[in-house]
Amino acid sequence: MKGLNAVIMKREPLEGRMIGFWKVISYEGCDEKKSWYKCQCTGCGAIRMVRADKLVSGRSKQCADCSFSERRRKGKIND
Repeated sequence: MKGLNAVIMKREPLEGRMIGFWKVISYEGCDEKKSWYKCQCTGCGAIRMVRADKLVSGRSKQCADCSFSERRRKGKIND
């Protein structure tokens, strides 16, 4: 019985916070043990789904497009 072994997760509300370049818009639910938030990148305006653990740990600071552009500007990526 899966229900008996279910883990009750406590969710830290992140809505309305700025984390890196992400503005957290809304909680979108969870799958397995991971919570997801809808976030908007303030660098380019893109809206993406971002895992809560990545937001809180600092592993996700902005969308991939802005991250790539920033690394190119800093000379860490050669064209």
